[in-house]
Amino acid sequence: MNTDMAIKKIDDNKFKIDIHPSDGTRVRKVFNGSYSDAEELHRILEAKLKRRKTIKTIKTYDLWIRYKDFLISHRSKRYFDEVNRCFEKDVMPFFGNLQPDYINSELIYSYQKKRLERGPHNRMINLELRYLSAMVNWGFREMLCNKMVEYEGLPQGKRLPKAIDASICKAIINAMEPFWRAFYTLMYFSGMRCNEVRHLKRADVDLLQGFIVIIGKGDKQRNIAIGLTAKKRLSQQMIEFNHDLVFPGKTGKPVVDVRKPIIRALKKLKLNIHLTPHMLRHSFGSEALRRGGSIRAVQEQMGHSSITTTQIYTHVQPKDLTELVRGME
Repeated sequence: MNTDMAIKKIDDNKFKIDIHPSDGTRVRKVFNGSYSDAEELHRILEAKLKRRKTIKTIKTYDLWIRYKDFLISHRSKRYFDEVNRCFEKDVMPFFGNLQPDYINSELIYSYQKKRLERGPHNRMINLELRYLSAMVNWGFREMLCNKMVEYEGLPQGKRLPKAIDASICKAIINAMEPFWRAFYTLMYFSGMRCNEVRHLKRADVDLLQGFIVIIGKGDKQRNIAIGLTAKKRLSQQMIEFNHDLVFPGKTGKPVVDVRKPIIRALKKLKLNIHLTPHMLRHSFGSEALRRGGSIRAVQEQMGHSSITTTQIYTHVQPKDLTELVRGME
């Protein structure tokens, strides 16, 4: 088996080894050590690749046991819990006793068909298979199986973001404690992302001009406007907390547990609705466009890299259709 090997220096005593076997697979490793040590590791990896087809792989469930350790060490608890739930409930009962090398498109189709018997949950089924693919591909890189998983996902429509009526949003925010009232006032009345509010620094707030400098996704910088209500509550918050962060947690780091104040406010108002922080951002986008805001302005305010993302918020509400036909009478 012919291989094309490249050792690229990343930093002092840190190298990336990239091996391209002639069978079309690829193995990449980041290695700490000398260049000669990197060459030795390459020889070891190449030898393993040559033996790959003669190694009997472990069962998928055994691979999952090893993959768990990787997830616990390298992924968030929330991500691990979601993968673990999907695997234990559906994925492992179907694939667990099979070797990963036997997972092909026909078997994936059988899994999709079986899962669809419980309802048209295309999005969830695709997520389960994406988790399975990620695990097997990890096993391939770790020399635990001989091939990666390829499959065609089920079609799924793009879900419209769910927006909450403006009066309900304001009532919920006003029912919160002062700290969280300021937090969610800024988020709802500006369209900022939750993490952007969490990491907002005092130095990036210009209350006099009514603008905030945001470092958003992809480290992209943008200037956003804030209205009178947000300015007033933000000013009170910055006076109350003399900190580099506008919304510091108890440890001095960005505040966490951002959903709890929403739950408390909903209980206080006796509202039986589902509401997440990100839905407040959706509600801003929908309300801003409903009130006649320029789609370009809303795009800039919300930090969308593509205007097609902003256009999702232009979906027509049933009450808007009612107002339209009544206005024609």
